[in-house]
Amino acid sequence: MHRYGYACLNLSLREEGITSNRSIQLKTFMEEGVKRCGELALQNFQDLLKILKWNVANDIYVFRMTSHLFPWGTEYKFPDLPQWRDIRSVMSEIGKYSATHGIRLSFHPGPYNNLASPDAKVVKNTIRELEMHSSIMDYLEQPESRMAKINIHLGGTYGSKDTAIKRFVNTFPKLSEACKARFTLENDDKESMYSVADLYRVYEAVGVAIVFDGHHWDVGAKSGTYQDDFLTAISTWGDTTPTVHWSNSRKLYEDSSVKPQAHSDWYYKSMTLPNIPLDIMLESKKKDLALLKLRKELK
Repeated sequence: MHRYGYACLNLSLREEGITSNRSIQLKTFMEEGVKRCGELALQNFQDLLKILKWNVANDIYVFRMTSHLFPWGTEYKFPDLPQWRDIRSVMSEIGKYSATHGIRLSFHPGPYNNLASPDAKVVKNTIRELEMHSSIMDYLEQPESRMAKINIHLGGTYGSKDTAIKRFVNTFPKLSEACKARFTLENDDKESMYSVADLYRVYEAVGVAIVFDGHHWDVGAKSGTYQDDFLTAISTWGDTTPTVHWSNSRKLYEDSSVKPQAHSDWYYKSMTLPNIPLDIMLESKKKDLALLKLRKELK
């Protein structure tokens, strides 16, 4: 009923050179172009399949993919890559493998993605970035739903949450239908930023589901009790199994010199979970190792 996943890197396989986030610097991209990007993308997707097979062998069916599967992926059309036929074949294989084994894949594009920004250029680049992620989901034959979520934060407040939320609500319809269907927002890790109640206003306006992040709630924005905000967030998912994020504060458990928002390597404190299906994304820095350790302790 409760499935645990991890994000982007598999530390167990990385020692063997298996990773799906190979990328290049801008200088290299300018010099070597799409040929080099295609070479790395093919390796990334081949290794993504290996990671997913390792996950299944270890009874892990929830995985957040890296945003670097296609190096500089917004700067070209995927079919223009010289290796596209081979890449497309591996992507199709990943899609079929995921469907066969009930794997849930997701993305979490970086913090520079901001649909509420007053800067038109930032919004334009954000839309391009989000659509690139949604296109990858399409090629991976993933559902046009929150089961294949693309999750970000709402962004800055710019002096007025109300105004920023209005900008977001007005901008959101510019996304494609597939991207909108996959889109989710999560609560923030600073008290001055967006709480679950703030995001619920967005849900009421445009139907965006809320990913509840327990660590962010502990150190950041709150709009009610832990249970109240948790239940409000998962109520936005309808018939789709909700995803929630879990991690602990590195400052509290591992290194008192860092900010409380920093994620811990391991997982120390759990919270009571409702008796409903949930996909739980562990954001501990030890990735798959932290998941395996936690699951052993839970047993």
